[in-house]
Amino acid sequence: MQHVYACHLRFEGDPAECLPRARALTRLHVAEPYGRWPDDRPPNRDGMWHPRPTTSIRWRNLDDPEAGRLWEVSVEHAHRRDPSVRWAVLYQVGADADAAFAYVRRSLRSTTGVVTAPGSAEALPPGVVASLVHHLPVLDAGRRLTAGPWTAVRRDAGALATLLTHPGRQLPVVAVSHTEGGDGLDPERLAARLAGLAHVVFLAPPAAAELAGLVGEDVVPAGGEVRLWWPGWLPGETGGTHRWHLWELRPGQTGLEWPVLAELYATAALRLDVPPLARRLEAAAARRRIAEIEAKAASSERTDVQMLESWEADLVALEEARLEAAVATDELERVRTELRELTVSFSARLGDAVERARSEAAAPPPAGAPTTMAQAIARAAAECRHLVFLPEAHQSAARSPFVRPHDVYADLRRLDEVAARWQRDEIGAGFTAACLEAGLPWVSDISTTAKTMFRADYERTYEGRRILLGPHLRYAANVPPDRHCRVYCHLDRERRVVVVGHAGVHLRDAGNR
Repeated sequence: MQHVYACHLRFEGDPAECLPRARALTRLHVAEPYGRWPDDRPPNRDGMWHPRPTTSIRWRNLDDPEAGRLWEVSVEHAHRRDPSVRWAVLYQVGADADAAFAYVRRSLRSTTGVVTAPGSAEALPPGVVASLVHHLPVLDAGRRLTAGPWTAVRRDAGALATLLTHPGRQLPVVAVSHTEGGDGLDPERLAARLAGLAHVVFLAPPAAAELAGLVGEDVVPAGGEVRLWWPGWLPGETGGTHRWHLWELRPGQTGLEWPVLAELYATAALRLDVPPLARRLEAAAARRRIAEIEAKAASSERTDVQMLESWEADLVALEEARLEAAVATDELERVRTELRELTVSFSARLGDAVERARSEAAAPPPAGAPTTMAQAIARAAAECRHLVFLPEAHQSAARSPFVRPHDVYADLRRLDEVAARWQRDEIGAGFTAACLEAGLPWVSDISTTAKTMFRADYERTYEGRRILLGPHLRYAANVPPDRHCRVYCHLDRERRVVVVGHAGVHLRDAGNR
């Protein structure tokens, strides 16, 4: 995925007032191309919407009394000129202990995986950014941002010089100089497209002359030049310091706007990461669920399979949150320690609980059910349109003595149904959650030991490339080969199919060498 635009706005003012207004403006912007937000899908509940066959919109709400609140919307839609890529736009509106904020990022995602000529990345920023800047207070170096240009006259030269040299400035300043005859850049349009990313100044000749006496004549644009000053610039610096940039507009020249925009969009996409609030809230929610499950487990004499599977899903979510946001907060390092301790106690109990529950509920296989693992995999391969079975899956199944092939066959049919929903964008809570909801003995990944020490056991060739098996169906643990089984898979996220690469004995990991 290639990020081509990003903007992070922090609002000055009461978060209780700024947050609802920012949410409302974002919701109106997202729904505008399709008429209005659907009445049967309230934005304050997690949901999904397909206003067009090539467009998907998902949103979720995260809330924690201590960490903050967040509303996140993800929009994917087709590229108008290149069917091999899709646009993906992420919107976040949230509030933490410090302030309310909005974050917008636009990206291109390949749909083919083929290394070919790239699609055009020339894209206008989402219009909601200019609307947010216009309606809500956003300051940089003590100056409020606007969606229009600052037309600087002679008396503004001192204020402009102060802005250029302000040590707390976090955004660039773009100055458009006067061009004889009116040709050149349109400051109004340029400012609207750089709203939230830069201070755009239209520099009248008297202001340019006054500014030259304050910061130096050689860095003040004139006669059609466009000057950019990055944060941290000081008078006397040369172009070699990379703190300023100059574009010169020759008489009659057009098309200068896009190089200016491209320079700033690319820089913003690189520098402005997704705020860490979402991962903090996910980690807080996972900790709450784990605490509830631990309390339930402590009060129960019998280990419950569904409870342990829910526990596993939360542990995985917590690990993902830690990996993505550990650099942003020391708090998640403590969560990582808790995770290790919980995982040790969990892994030993899950296999016994699953095996016991399956054994207690076991019924004679239905008439016509497969009686060997080879039959189970062969029938599933013939019937499941959303599963891809590699040769190694059939080979391992032929060697497996597992005594419940009918359970594996039935679970693969259910897994095919989950994969079908995945292709139709009908899974909102994630693939693992959908598998557990379907009653599958699904584990979202293999251990770190398996990935490092025994990686070769899990590698396969799929469509000419090497893949690593990870997610799997898990049948018992620490029991003889005829009573345990693993069906290791790989999720092809481009085609949205499940690749089955092994169906048989437990491959090597920390507890099975």
